[in-house]
Amino acid sequence: MIYQDSLLYPGIDILGSFKSGEKIELSKLLMLMLTMSDNTASLWLQALAGGGMKINPLLDSMASKIPGSIPGRLGVRRTRDLRMGTKHTAEMAGLMEKIYHGDLPLKKHSTEQMLRLLEEITGMK
Repeated sequence: MIYQDSLLYPGIDILGSFKSGEKIELSKLLMLMLTMSDNTASLWLQALAGGGMKINPLLDSMASKIPGSIPGRLGVRRTRDLRMGTKHTAEMAGLMEKIYHGDLPLKKHSTEQMLRLLEEITGMK
């Protein structure tokens, strides 16, 4: 992946310290999003996944939603008492479990790629 300054989400993010044109692996973007709550990485990954119009219907089908900067986030924040960009632990655990068991309405290849990247980040199988 090639970072561009236009991807920067203002704030204190590790990814935001990159210079425009620097390369970063997809697994490193995921690591920054998952372990450091890096907003720039999170928003970039959301865009790569198709944005809120594609992500929210999938998560809605699982009674979940990402409240980050995607359409409808403020309503979600008010009704579910979530802080921006956070998820309840049980929701995240449930999502990880669904990824592991292949219970998401995604192509098998996509689920396998998610597992490989998560294994690379965590070092666990």
